[in-house]
Amino acid sequence: MSRRKTTKQPWMKFYPGDWRSDPKLRMVSLAARGLWMDLLCLMHEAEPNGFIVVGDNRPTLEQLARLVGAEPQTIEPLLQELERSGAVTRTYFGALRCEGPRRTVLDPISDDPDGEFP
Repeated sequence: MSRRKTTKQPWMKFYPGDWRSDPKLRMVSLAARGLWMDLLCLMHEAEPNGFIVVGDNRPTLEQLARLVGAEPQTIEPLLQELERSGAVTRTYFGALRCEGPRRTVLDPISDDPDGEFP
């Protein structure tokens, strides 16, 4: 499996119009959108961008809850809500992946939504 080396950015592009107009996000609760924003930040910091991974591993529900500062029983229904709306999908390997406005978190160098990883 090959990976491209990307330069870490201390910031990410954010398009408020995309955020406000994405029907997949508009269908979910305010709490789910708040979790989504934390997930966007995690995806921005991850290698590769756009996936919820820490190192080469996808976090468990308990680890993900710790990463966003919540309890597993709090985020589990919110994740299900995001997945049902289509804002978040899972790869073949079960890693969470950004599905909404990809340009929000992916830089042009690593924007490969159908790539092999993770």
